[in-house]
Amino acid sequence: MWIIDSCARSGIELWDRDGGTHCEHITAQPQFYLHVPDPHTHREMLEALEGSYPVEECVIKTVFGELPGYRVTAGRDVAEAIERQSRHTAQLYNVDIRLDQQFMAEHQLFPCGHPHESRFSPDIVHDLRQMRVSIPGTPGTATRITELDVTVGHKEQLTGTEQEVIAGLIDCIRTTDPDVVLFPHADTWISQLVQKAQHYGLPAPFTRSGKFRRLDSCSYWSYGRVEHREGALIPDGRLLVDTEQSFVFREGGLDAVLLTARLTGLSPNLTSRFTPGTLVSSYEVYGALMQGIAIPFRKDEPECVRSIASLKVADRGGMMFQPVAGLYEEVSQIDFTSLYPSIIVQSNLSPETIGHPERTGFLPGVLKPLLDLRIRTKRERKQNARYEGLDAVLKWMLVTCFGYTGYKNAKFGRIEVHEAITARSREILLQTKHLAEDSGFSVIHGIVDCL
Repeated sequence: MWIIDSCARSGIELWDRDGGTHCEHITAQPQFYLHVPDPHTHREMLEALEGSYPVEECVIKTVFGELPGYRVTAGRDVAEAIERQSRHTAQLYNVDIRLDQQFMAEHQLFPCGHPHESRFSPDIVHDLRQMRVSIPGTPGTATRITELDVTVGHKEQLTGTEQEVIAGLIDCIRTTDPDVVLFPHADTWISQLVQKAQHYGLPAPFTRSGKFRRLDSCSYWSYGRVEHREGALIPDGRLLVDTEQSFVFREGGLDAVLLTARLTGLSPNLTSRFTPGTLVSSYEVYGALMQGIAIPFRKDEPECVRSIASLKVADRGGMMFQPVAGLYEEVSQIDFTSLYPSIIVQSNLSPETIGHPERTGFLPGVLKPLLDLRIRTKRERKQNARYEGLDAVLKWMLVTCFGYTGYKNAKFGRIEVHEAITARSREILLQTKHLAEDSGFSVIHGIVDCL
């Protein structure tokens, strides 16, 4: 099975390319886990729940250990009702997990590769048929589409009335049957194309089933800037990449989109639209699900009570050596590859290891293969340029994995882990400075992970 697309819609739909692209429907219902500290206090709620939904007692595995609880076959609305009725004393898990991602994790499957292949191989072999589509003009402003370019081996320009142009595009898709459509500003144009096709009585373009999934637009704060992601209509069974808006595609091309799908267990239609932070968070969730670890719905891990003096020592951020202004010759630079993720792995830093260093941490275990892959692509890119884009995407995923350790809503974050990482990085930079000076160098500047 080589999965090119997946979604949850009245069960799970997996689009398999082996032996011709076809959709496999799998019966599945959403489930979540419930733990209440004192079941007797919530006896009436539990009885009412058992009377309406399949409920069975089970042991819930978390990164902190095992909990007695219940497996409830129901959706998010029921979980949120439990939250309200228990006055937020109930602990809920796996409520907001994508059903197709969970299914693949539990069955050791992943998109864009065969089960015998390694998820962590940067050498992705595929024979996906590609089509390029472009529409002249500013996206979203054209009232009529009377011209577009289609490239499948050779470039062809479609012109005429709007109905003729859209019919020509649909006919080209039907005859060439591409697996991948590369389309600048696709997420802006696609809704117009679908609406216009319906107006002219034509079948919807791009989708292999006639259906689309909707990805809502959103705005978010990133590195001091407000970013906006367009909403999208995602076609079934075919990869549609907005080549202008996709960070992953811009950095690493189609191979990067396929690799991030392998790593996260998500459809490449999603990984082409997600940020590095969402990708690394999804990667951690997928890794946890593969190990049978339940994912908290509303993470409730308050910061430990500490004195002002201990906070002052702990939370000092990254180390900086202010440069002395001037002109220098024979300057060398020492830089570390993914320093902060390396510290997480080597120092066994994870929410459950704070105060318990003897435990084997979840974060180090799940990040090590990703870090090893980054080290490999950084080495390989010196001989082969095709690895440069993959290396860039992996770099950004690993950069954001550090930030997520201090993010209050991160599934596997905790501020003490964030502080421990920066504390260790300060030690490493000071040690490196002393080693450089012992070797006859003088340090003219240093910042966080380089001298």
